[in-house]
Amino acid sequence: MCRGAMPKPPGYGALLVVAVTACLPAALALASEEAARGHQGDVLYKKLVADLEIFERHERWKESDSSLLGWSCGQDMQALVCLYETTGDRQWLERFFRYAETMFANLTLNRDGFLSWRSRRYSPAYAEALPTAADRSKAAIEPREQWIEDDAVSRKVQDAAFRLVAWRDATLKVEVAEGKEALPAIRYKIGEPFAGPFGIKLTLKTAPLDGDVFTLVTRRPKDFDFAVHDGMVLMPVCRAIELVKRDAALEAPYSERAGKLLRVIETQLLPKWNKYWREKGAGGFLVFPADPAFNPSGSTLPHNQYLPLGTVLVTLYRITGKASYKEQAAKMARFFQSCLRLVDGHYEWNYWDAAGEWDKPWDKPKEKRPEDTGHGSLDIGFVLACADSGIVFTETDLKRFANTLLKVMWNGSLEKPAIGGYVNSNVPTRESGNLQEWLLLSRAEPQVLAVCEPVIRSEGSMWARAQLYLLCAPKQQKAP
Repeated sequence: MCRGAMPKPPGYGALLVVAVTACLPAALALASEEAARGHQGDVLYKKLVADLEIFERHERWKESDSSLLGWSCGQDMQALVCLYETTGDRQWLERFFRYAETMFANLTLNRDGFLSWRSRRYSPAYAEALPTAADRSKAAIEPREQWIEDDAVSRKVQDAAFRLVAWRDATLKVEVAEGKEALPAIRYKIGEPFAGPFGIKLTLKTAPLDGDVFTLVTRRPKDFDFAVHDGMVLMPVCRAIELVKRDAALEAPYSERAGKLLRVIETQLLPKWNKYWREKGAGGFLVFPADPAFNPSGSTLPHNQYLPLGTVLVTLYRITGKASYKEQAAKMARFFQSCLRLVDGHYEWNYWDAAGEWDKPWDKPKEKRPEDTGHGSLDIGFVLACADSGIVFTETDLKRFANTLLKVMWNGSLEKPAIGGYVNSNVPTRESGNLQEWLLLSRAEPQVLAVCEPVIRSEGSMWARAQLYLLCAPKQQKAP
């Protein structure tokens, strides 16, 4: 037991100049080795280092998909910060800045003029089937328009236009419209769905004549930026910037690099979300972009998708002292607080709650499911950040969240402890090991550590194991 390819905007070079150090000076390397020596025998340390070496080889931080950057790189970067904070070994901080600077250099202009990372993973492809003047029978391919919700099909779709030419023996010849390139012919049966180009489901309900021509226009999924992906990346980035700002020994090697990242965050990555900000009473939150290619009504974000940016706001307030960051975080905190239910000394809450007229299409019982453990950890992280900075939440709230874990989610066993996958259940799921922020509620209720530690050691996420290591390992003198 322990305790994109779009052009860069004018002036981009002034916002961020990527400085990648090829190798550390020999003195720093020796100091880092000395600082980490006491940790080499720790099982958690060895596992974290091994996982980070895999991450290094895969080079995921060079990807452009925001979902990969957020859900994968964000956790790995949290682990790097934890390793540096625990060991004082600057190799982890150096690696962190190398990853962050590469990711920031890969930002591209979005349609709104702001730099962003984006993803097509959550939006459907589109297809439109049209008759032509050569459709003599007036048969029609259906549906005329469709959003393709099948992910396996949607991810194959590219921007294209096809000519489908009816031929003998219930066959459609397929040509690329622009170049008349012939593709494999398609067999069909009247009235039954068949797979068209890219596997798109189509139907002919009446028989065409030989030579009838139809046009199929396809559009790949539209890319969007996501507040939660930005939050997952920026939480560790701001955490690292704060470390640099408060440690005079880090000023010379890292102050300029941290400042460049901070300028991009403050001038690009935060302001772009202003148009999606909404307020209700004393609370505030973000909504999705209203776009038929993703979310037609622009519904309110789930709690775990706007609160990571709230954690970023709290950290930026600590870094800069700007009251506007504190005020916006406080509005997020008040909205989230208004959605909590106090039950027998613990909190329960939903994954998502409606907040306005724009939510009516989604405001149905099936959408009011309880928050899950993994995403709920992001909610808890925000609450902890607010409590640390005197924003809305207090130690009393932390005890109530700790009670959620101990009274509801824990199976009650210290010999074989298990954690439920939702905030109202003690039935484990694959989310049960994502306890990275839940673990830190041990400051309010020490038993949280006894319950979470064995679960994290056996099935915890990298971020959870890194947080456990930071909490448990003896701190070393930082390398100069």
